[in-house]
Amino acid sequence: MKSFFCGLLIIFFVNSLFAGLEWKMKVDNVAKQKKQSYQIVQQFFAQNGNVRMDVLESDRKDELYDKDVYWIYRGKQDTMYIVNKKEKNYFEMPLDFIFRSLGAFGSLVKIEISDASQKIEKLPDEAVSGFNCQHFKIERQYVMKMKIVLIKKTLRIRTESEIWSTRDLAFKEIADNFRFKDLKTGWQDLDAMIQKEREFYAAIGFIVKKIEKTYEIDKKGREEESSVLTTQLLEIREKSLSADLFEIPAGYEKVAMPGSFKEE
Repeated sequence: MKSFFCGLLIIFFVNSLFAGLEWKMKVDNVAKQKKQSYQIVQQFFAQNGNVRMDVLESDRKDELYDKDVYWIYRGKQDTMYIVNKKEKNYFEMPLDFIFRSLGAFGSLVKIEISDASQKIEKLPDEAVSGFNCQHFKIERQYVMKMKIVLIKKTLRIRTESEIWSTRDLAFKEIADNFRFKDLKTGWQDLDAMIQKEREFYAAIGFIVKKIEKTYEIDKKGREEESSVLTTQLLEIREKSLSADLFEIPAGYEKVAMPGSFKEE
């Protein structure tokens, strides 16, 4: 789930690009539970408000990150298309519907976030991957109470992130496009956290590298590292892209979204 939303954040951030851009990123998640660890290398293309993401390498057992699958986001439709080259089919995921679908669990799942705090520290600029980068350290802490039918669970979470971002790349209007997207789950506390996240990323430019450590805190206040997620830009270049990159190939069958929820 975390890597899926990381993918969405990238798409939100770059979907106002008008000049063509192509880049590769590596995502490495080292988790306490080995089955949650994975490495993914992704290739992105962006132009005229559209974004495409291909999976070049992946050891994650997830159909959304299979090497036969790629994502296309079309800005005008505000819709993501998940395309399967092997099966020659695709399904649609409107972005606002994705977030509303989370809220559709409302009768079964209750989420309450409390004691949320955030500290942002600006560190000295550094050169990363050939770019002049702003360097930030961010600490977040919160308590999440979940009730799933008759099961109650309380999670105390602290995250510690380092981010290197640049404005050297020639984008236009990225920040405003990202900041003002109105995507809501219907869970007020969760929506507030998402809004803060969007506003921060809108202000700092293109993320070249990010290291996020997540800690779980027990009732006695003892911390245990549960995961380290590292995202690293491998290469990037500006180029004119073929419009066909953002089209569904002819003859591909449209199928239903797996596990989708019906809106009433």
